[in-house]
Amino acid sequence: MKRSLESVDAFRKRINREARDAETGTTTGPGDSGWLLGSQFRHKGSIHKDIWRGKAADLAARGQIAVYPAMGWWRTRTKLERYDKRARYALVVSIRVPEVDVEIYNEVVTRIQVMQPI
Repeated sequence: MKRSLESVDAFRKRINREARDAETGTTTGPGDSGWLLGSQFRHKGSIHKDIWRGKAADLAARGQIAVYPAMGWWRTRTKLERYDKRARYALVVSIRVPEVDVEIYNEVVTRIQVMQPI
């Protein structure tokens, strides 16, 4: 997720750097606060997930989420020739607002924009 005070350009650069680092197995920079697992553990296994906890205003200030493919089993099993195949993946986002009696679904749906990769 974009950090609240981070520009869109800086966010894109950070995501590109993190994707490159994931490919080479290195890490750079401090992690983002509020994550349960964090960058060291969220990419383990076939399903990558993490949980961010924070205030709704902080979440709204972030404004963007990036999704990029991760390296997988196909990279080390080159004889299967899966490296040039298309891969489908999904992003699932759940928002939980405990102790609030306000319906947020319609508000969220009207604000979602699907971005095309750049």
